[in-house]
Amino acid sequence: MFVRISHLAGKADVNLKQLRESVALATPLVRKYDGLVNQVWMDEKQSNLLICFGPPPSAHMDNPERCVRLALALQALLRKAGFANSMGLSTGTTYCGIIGNDILRQYTVIGDVVNLSARMAGAGSDHVYCDKNTFAACNKTVRFKPPVSQLLKGFTDPVLLYEPEMVLPPTAAKTIRQVSIGREAERAILVDACRKAVAGQGSTVVVTGENGVGKTKLLEDFRAQAQPGNHRMFSAYGDAINKHTPYAIWTGIFSALFQLEDLAAQHHNALLQAQLEARYGAKACLLNAVLPIRLTESDEVKSLTERQRVAETHNFLLQVLKDETAQQALVIVMDDAHLVDEHSWQLLTAVSAGVHRCLLVLSFLKSEDTTGMLATLQNLYRIDLEELPDVAIEKLICAKLNTDSVDDDVSQLVIRVAKGNPFFCIELIQSLLDQQWLRMEEGRCCFDASANLSLLSIPETVRGAVRRRIDQLDRGSRLTLKVASVVGNRFGGKVVDAIYPIKAERDWVPAYLTTAARAGFLKAQVVDHMNGYLFSNATTFEVAYEMTLAEQRKFLHRETALWYETYFQHNLPPFYVRLAHHWLHAGEITKSVAYHEMEAIRLFRLGFVKQALAVGLEGVRLLGQEVDRDPALIGPAIMTHFGFISTYMQGREIPVLLQHKSLQNENTEKLIELLLELCPFAHQCQEAELFALMAILCLRRTLEEGNGPLAAEVYAMYAIIHKSLTGDAAGAMAWSQLAMNLDRQNGETRKARVSFIHCWFIAHWLVP
Repeated sequence: MFVRISHLAGKADVNLKQLRESVALATPLVRKYDGLVNQVWMDEKQSNLLICFGPPPSAHMDNPERCVRLALALQALLRKAGFANSMGLSTGTTYCGIIGNDILRQYTVIGDVVNLSARMAGAGSDHVYCDKNTFAACNKTVRFKPPVSQLLKGFTDPVLLYEPEMVLPPTAAKTIRQVSIGREAERAILVDACRKAVAGQGSTVVVTGENGVGKTKLLEDFRAQAQPGNHRMFSAYGDAINKHTPYAIWTGIFSALFQLEDLAAQHHNALLQAQLEARYGAKACLLNAVLPIRLTESDEVKSLTERQRVAETHNFLLQVLKDETAQQALVIVMDDAHLVDEHSWQLLTAVSAGVHRCLLVLSFLKSEDTTGMLATLQNLYRIDLEELPDVAIEKLICAKLNTDSVDDDVSQLVIRVAKGNPFFCIELIQSLLDQQWLRMEEGRCCFDASANLSLLSIPETVRGAVRRRIDQLDRGSRLTLKVASVVGNRFGGKVVDAIYPIKAERDWVPAYLTTAARAGFLKAQVVDHMNGYLFSNATTFEVAYEMTLAEQRKFLHRETALWYETYFQHNLPPFYVRLAHHWLHAGEITKSVAYHEMEAIRLFRLGFVKQALAVGLEGVRLLGQEVDRDPALIGPAIMTHFGFISTYMQGREIPVLLQHKSLQNENTEKLIELLLELCPFAHQCQEAELFALMAILCLRRTLEEGNGPLAAEVYAMYAIIHKSLTGDAAGAMAWSQLAMNLDRQNGETRKARVSFIHCWFIAHWLVP
């Protein structure tokens, strides 16, 4: 913050007195806002003050806003004292440190940002001018006049100058947010549906549209307008990583419903379990399907079959929601609902049909085929968001620039390129602002008169516009945004703090995230019960990830996985899928497969056998073995592998395999282990052909590469398949006997499984 105070007279003693009085007025205010008076000096024309926010110990997340508040307050005091003044406020990175020698040294702040503030202070009289970075950081809490474009001394291009008018009171600051332009009718539909749900007429509103057309913005506007009072509102977000995890999108909703707190703290589990059991009895542990903690299972639930458990879980969750609506209406908003899993959708369908004081608001990507899904919903209203008309685009430009009107050449350029996409429109306008092609004149936006439009470089795609805007961020904020994109579309601030690659700057990561949020790339949100952020748009998330170098992504995925393993070491199950994802992209296939296996077992124990099998087979695929679940393809695959086995065994006796070579490939050993683990899953899913294919694959790998630690179980499993495919009971007995003998040779490490198969499936064919 650079303050210029014009001299009252030509006498030095008068001007010195004026400077002392000015410093006396400024000092209490600087102390109030926790800034630093860095320099005070006087020359032949004016007195000068350089005030800084940011150098230790005056570092704050809201330094730009503090600076604006100080400037407005100091301007009022100086005017009252009769001192003509002007101020320039700029935000950015500077050198802060000691300069000088043993005779004279001082703490100083040097950089282009300081020069800019000095030039803005000298751009006129009786004003406070802010640069675009300060404006971007404060425009939600400070009202600014329309910007003016001015060529400053020392700068080759004109600079946009923003003049603050007043600091908004807290209530006004909350309402300054811009609502969706051109979506008034759609907002009215949502608000009316909310009112009806409170009255007992629940419904489902589905919002569809292409990327960037304004689905998420419309949902935000609805949430802001339908403030909780006689209803409770919950928000959830679809996630491609958890697309096959049962009830994944409901986890946050039920966690909020039961006010679940720190996931990393173990002591919450026992207290929560006692509360839930007192309320729901033996069925409380069914909430394991939707709560990110582990509740001890009751004997009643343990006695259920897999199918019974899945059905009971569904009915119980539905009843919990019904019970909640008896107290207060529920409004559930789900963005990217096309990414929900099968069981989440079944619960949504049941809620739409049977919970009368509940409003469901679901957004879908238009390109997704959702016809079949939507046909299952009751009381359905559809909102299909189309591209904005030209008139609405012009209004959107004015709202973005805080102007009354926009010249036709500006609006027509944006309309031609954006093609009615509001997100692209905003990115284009911001790109033009960043390149300083626009200027404001008395509430009107136009191209700068000195601009050569033939040199205008404008991105032709929304991804290009986003990439250019990200490049405009300061280095720290840009790197932080890239790091965050590796963590995920939604991320906790603690994760990014911990894995930020430049350790010396980690204390600044919260400020970098705030800068990225103020630039419109992120939105504050609670993630995994931590303060965090959500990328404002899927395109922004994807572009930030693409801008991160491949080796850097690999490193950051690894660091993210290690952080989760450490921070949530006492409660890892809710993060198995996420850990599998990060280890995969870190290049650690074995660790990724291990988490796929653990997630498959977790889902199997919860009764979700079909999903458990799908997750497990994904781990099999990562190990290099494709297993198709299409019945039309399984049969031919079985015959192909069976043909290999028959050819291999020609001229060989089955007992000879007792001396078969040893397996040396760890990857194959893990593959066989996982396939054997999944065989019972296929059996529970009543997919007999898949069961047979996996058993045959295990045998083929064993014949090709040698006996491993699980070879006895492989031979035992194949005995079942051999009898089913050939009807050869004697051959099946030989395979089973080989398994028994090999297990004895290996110290009976697989005795329980091998003996069970031999007695239950094989021996009774020959020994009734």
